[in-house]
Amino acid sequence: MSKHSQTAWDFAGDDDPAAANRNYQRDYMAEKRAKERDIEIPPVDDPARRAGFEWDDEGFLKYYGGHVFYNPFTLDQKEIIAGISDRVRYGGPQAIAAERGGGKSSITKWMAIKALCYGHSKYLVVLAGNGTLSSRILGDIKYEFETNDRLAADFPEICIPVRALEGAAQRAKSQTVNGHRTCLEWQTHQIVLPRIEGSPSSGSIMVAIGMDGAIRGLVRGPLRPDFVIIDDPQTRESAASRTETQSRRETIKQDILGLAGPGKIAAVMMLCTVIRCGDLADEFTDREQSPEWAGIRQRFILKWPERMDLWDEYIVMRHADQVGGDVSGRKARDFYLANRAEMDKGAAVSNPYRFNSDKHEDGSQMEVSALQHAFNLIATLGRDAFEAEYNNDPKSLTAEDIGINEMAVCKKLNSLKQGESPGDKQRTTAHIDVHGRRLDWAIVDWSAGLTGSVVNYGEQVVHAPTGAVTSDENIEHTRAAILSALLEMRELFEAATLGPVPDCVTVDSGWQPQPVYRFCKISGPKYHSVKGCGQGQGEKFRLPTGRMAPSRRGAHWFMTQPPGERIWLIKYNADHYKNAVHTGFMTPADSPGSLSLFGDKAGVHRNFARQICAEVWVREFRAGKGWIEGFDVLHHHNHKLDCVAAAMMGAEYLRIAPVERANETQQPKQKRAGRRRRTYAERRSA
Repeated sequence: MSKHSQTAWDFAGDDDPAAANRNYQRDYMAEKRAKERDIEIPPVDDPARRAGFEWDDEGFLKYYGGHVFYNPFTLDQKEIIAGISDRVRYGGPQAIAAERGGGKSSITKWMAIKALCYGHSKYLVVLAGNGTLSSRILGDIKYEFETNDRLAADFPEICIPVRALEGAAQRAKSQTVNGHRTCLEWQTHQIVLPRIEGSPSSGSIMVAIGMDGAIRGLVRGPLRPDFVIIDDPQTRESAASRTETQSRRETIKQDILGLAGPGKIAAVMMLCTVIRCGDLADEFTDREQSPEWAGIRQRFILKWPERMDLWDEYIVMRHADQVGGDVSGRKARDFYLANRAEMDKGAAVSNPYRFNSDKHEDGSQMEVSALQHAFNLIATLGRDAFEAEYNNDPKSLTAEDIGINEMAVCKKLNSLKQGESPGDKQRTTAHIDVHGRRLDWAIVDWSAGLTGSVVNYGEQVVHAPTGAVTSDENIEHTRAAILSALLEMRELFEAATLGPVPDCVTVDSGWQPQPVYRFCKISGPKYHSVKGCGQGQGEKFRLPTGRMAPSRRGAHWFMTQPPGERIWLIKYNADHYKNAVHTGFMTPADSPGSLSLFGDKAGVHRNFARQICAEVWVREFRAGKGWIEGFDVLHHHNHKLDCVAAAMMGAEYLRIAPVERANETQQPKQKRAGRRRRTYAERRSA
């Protein structure tokens, strides 16, 4: 009697042969299915070859990915390979701006395969500009594991279980090796490699996700991502949007860099292409703006040819060919062949293999050199687009093109020492922005035409009680702490500790007016409580007119008395002054209305600049509503923007007029006593 029948008889008893037969059939089929699910892993075809490629990145890519990397690696491509390898070994972030179409995505995919095969990364994350691009990257990697015979020969513990699925991912749930489940996962956006005893890749995870995906939730059990490759983190649409660029910047700095967990350095490699000035690639590869990313910018054309006049003629000729119906521009190509020695003179390209060697019907090549290919791209795209996407050197845009940006603010320096006033200073104003845990402040010197120099800025601690500062049990203590901090600030101002003694100090009373009113009452006439009105404050600014018009007012501010308070409050148009601050930082130095920062090192002002750029003014057309304009809030840490805007309002309060009003000829008002009251008939005739 067989093992199965014996087990069945023992279970069912001798009195029920039918039940015993059913049990026998059940056990037999279960064992048969288990054998069918069990995968046999063959031995490694060449262990020495596999071991030799573990630390030979270029050799691995050439042998297993030879169908992709059929040309020798260029210096730029070697730099990308080495950069990814260094991040795997030593961690830390790096950004490389590579030319468009230069092979960075292919290198990314194959270096990810290598990291998984050797277990150098147990949890690899590849991020792309959006979810579609990321799933395409993972799809290409899955395809190599499924079809690449060389990989299957040297890494059978990965490829054989994957091939056994035969395209049906649901089979992975019951797949076994030596009777043990492989726990293989083969999904669209995530793969988990088979758990095979002794395999360095056992259980390794790879996730592909778009920049718009849920990045913070990538912890899986005890595993956190140990290596992140960011491949082209922006699309053309996102690069053109300041809001989207800021959102992705925060995703990289706050979400991605924190994936490794507490006390660990995230290994992050960003491969990108500059699309326009001020985009993510432009920022993260700028070593002055983002030194921690060790940015590298690669170029297609390393040196421009000496005879640019011949290339201008070539482009004109190529356009003429295309107008005549010859899309490939054969006459222009023949012109290049006839003058190639002169046209190539002095030029150097990073990738000499990058050109279209396809042939026409007559056997002639479409392109014969990488330099010709570069100028064909220039003829098609234009010089500015080529410089941005192939040379990673975008044209510097004007303020109208790009608006306010952090680097422009950081670089607007006047070389004065911190706290030092310019020689043409007329007045000094300061503003204090009130919060529950701190006071933000800024001191600005002003000269003619409302030209400002930020001489100092900072924060003062408010020693509010622990817990919610506005709770019933804490609110009075919080107000007392605010008043105490304001008094400390007054002492610092009057002692000239922070800079020149201000002629006017404004204090924001929008959040907690009581301690601010109290402070201004006891501090003298140059301390004023103020309240901004505008989109961010939820209160539209309206300048009172007629009988409601106050005696003291300006074009964008007026004085009033709060109900029940015997104190003057200045209300001002916050939107107007924030726009004026942005314009000031984008205005050339020494021009009326310009704003500048102390010092000669841009890096020290990065946090200040970020707050200045926390809001941007946008104007867009919306169907059914027409043109809509207002501030687009990128993030809510805008306190230094509020400080400088209110300080500018304080300068106008002190009669430092902006250039448009400073240049106006002031006409003396005619005294009422010198005018004759018109008769009723004269008024009717008028």
